[in-house]
Amino acid sequence: MLGFRTRGADRDRQTDISRIEKLRQALLDVGTELAKEETGLRRRYETASTDAAFSQQVYEDGRGDAGISSRIDDLTSTLINYSRRISELGKQRAFIGEMLVKLDDFATELDIGANRPTAPEGSSR
Repeated sequence: MLGFRTRGADRDRQTDISRIEKLRQALLDVGTELAKEETGLRRRYETASTDAAFSQQVYEDGRGDAGISSRIDDLTSTLINYSRRISELGKQRAFIGEMLVKLDDFATELDIGANRPTAPEGSSR
C-alpha cells in the first residue's frame, strides 16, 4: 500500500477561504481605484464646465479676443472626453460589483464565504 496522505478538510477549507478573500480584496481594490479616478474626473469636468460657461458668456457679450472661440471649442471637446471616460468608468465599476456578487454567491454555494461588504468604495450598491 502506498503511503499517500491527503490534507485535512479544515486545511482545504482555510485555503479556499483565503483565496476567496484575496480575490474579493483585489476586486474591492480595483473598485476603489475606479471610484477615485471617477471622482477626480467629475471635479475636472465641473471646473471645465464652469470655465466653458464663463467663456461662452464673454464671447456672447463681445468681450473676448479672437482666441475665445477656440478656447470654447477646446473646452467642449474636453467635456465630451470627460463624459465618455466617466461613462466607461461607471461600466467598469458596475462590472466589479457584479463580480463581487458572483464571488459571494460562489463562496456561499461552497460554504466557504462569510458575509462581507461587496460594493467598491463610492459605489451605488
